Amino acid sequence: MARPPRKGCSYFSHDNDMRNDPKIKSLRVNHHITGYAVYVMFLEFLTGIEKNIFIESEIDYELLSGDFGVPAREIREILSFCDRIGLLKMEKGMVRCLGLEKRLAYVYAKRGVAKELLSQKPSEMQQKLSFSDSNAVSVTDSTQREGIILSYNTNTDFKVKRELEKNDLIPKPVFSYYQKTFEQLQHLGGGVAKGVDEADFELWKDFVELCATDYIEIFENTRFVFPSEFVKLVKQKGYTKDKWQENLGKILALGVPTGKEVILFHRIRDVLDFKINKINGAKSKTAEAVKQAGSKDKDFSKNKF
Repeated sequence: MARPPRKGCSYFSHDNDMRNDPKIKSLRVNHHITGYAVYVMFLEFLTGIEKNIFIESEIDYELLSGDFGVPAREIREILSFCDRIGLLKMEKGMVRCLGLEKRLAYVYAKRGVAKELLSQKPSEMQQKLSFSDSNAVSVTDSTQREGIILSYNTNTDFKVKRELEKNDLIPKPVFSYYQKTFEQLQHLGGGVAKGVDEADFELWKDFVELCATDYIEIFENTRFVFPSEFVKLVKQKGYTKDKWQENLGKILALGVPTGKEVILFHRIRDVLDFKINKINGAKSKTAEAVKQAGSKDKDFSKNKF
């Protein structure tokens, strides 16, 4: 009997001086040791659940209360405070930790690649098992860049040290798969290329580096359509720059099974919201279009090509 697919992860690592981070100190001052304990226990809880996202409900807060030994009302207050200072992200009834998700991305990427290997020829397997060094996002860089408290302890955690030695969160074949499309977008003579400037190109790269695992998971049981057919389909439709941005929602939904579109757009918004606010106040047109396309819960499957 086949083993059922795993949901969530079994562990996460953090720095041994996490308690001294300014945001954690603020949490401890405002909610004392209980606040710190709830935050850490909540990260443990997120690590083990599907998609590492907590869906808010009265009953689930009560269940957390029984698990943590803290009143549900106090848990709500602590999580809300963590959201305000950037330790967590609460949106549309969901609670998540973007830093935790990035740390766990490597695990999910490995699972996705393992499934993809089953359909590959032996000559292709060796390439897909290699990992990229050039496009790695170091733990230190990502921690400083996003103000995330979690990071790997490479001195004491051998399993994590081995993962860091592979030096990337996203496997090489996944990044290369998107890189080919990036090059097509930049150099295509007409249509979609007119809507992709250098800033937009960098946003697409960041999106893939941070979110490729979502695509692995979404497409693991279906044929990969996006992005290998992306340029061809858009070019066939003859979209101009404006038309391309207007139809960005439909374009991004190519090949995504019904019911997965909203999950995908939530993640896109998270990444691009961060990027938009960090580029000296400048806003990429593509980033704005993606944000607008995913601003509401829409059924994109009805509007696919």
